[in-house]
Amino acid sequence: MSNNDLVRVEVAAGHVDTAQHALRDVDGVLDVGQVRMRWIGHTLRAEADIVVAPDNTVIQAHALAVTAEHALIHAVPRLTATTVHTAHGTDPNISRPPQRRFQQLRLSLTSPQHFRDR
Repeated sequence: MSNNDLVRVEVAAGHVDTAQHALRDVDGVLDVGQVRMRWIGHTLRAEADIVVAPDNTVIQAHALAVTAEHALIHAVPRLTATTVHTAHGTDPNISRPPQRRFQQLRLSLTSPQHFRDR
């Protein structure tokens, strides 16, 4: 095998289950959305979506995300870095709106019609 050949190593389902349980055990986390992991060399990196109370401030939600990141790193073997996204409310998927929505918003704000209507 040459250096240019890629080897795909899948993350064990047990690692994802461990991560989900660790996130659910964090006080203040109401629900857990997607947990994504990938190997980079001999270490794991993760991204996760959590739901926090709708009345949490941004500072409180950030503090919960930091606590959740810390819990993940200690719970999952070989996990060295993680990013936790927070959503306020009940839907763990609202923290990651579709890119198309942002593109539509950007287009509507920069369209000539937008400026004419002002």
